[in-house]
Amino acid sequence: MPTLSVRDFLSWFGVQRRGGGIVAKIRDTLNKAEVRTEPDFESAYIDSSIGFILASPVNEKESPDVESGNAEVFSVNTTSYSDPTYRISKLEAANISPAAIPPDAERFFSNPSNAKRARG
Repeated sequence: MPTLSVRDFLSWFGVQRRGGGIVAKIRDTLNKAEVRTEPDFESAYIDSSIGFILASPVNEKESPDVESGNAEVFSVNTTSYSDPTYRISKLEAANISPAAIPPDAERFFSNPSNAKRARG
């Protein structure tokens, strides 16, 4: 599956942010092309990678039998609502590896001469 960053994906639409109107426009374009992003471009970290997959087609066996008159018709709201919670996964710090600290770090920094040397 080809991937690209969310930032690059947004640039295809000439935008830098994921506001409500922008997301609606992008979703409409994706729906017309019958594709979706994985993970969802709206909730992924801006510099993380997303891929494209085909949207799930409607299974004909699960479709209502409208022609024979044996079907009930329901209106389904397919509007996607954005999550109002700002997720930790959207922060840069949550998407970088932590620095490694050696097991004897406490002993090293407890010595005043080493602490001065470490600060430069």
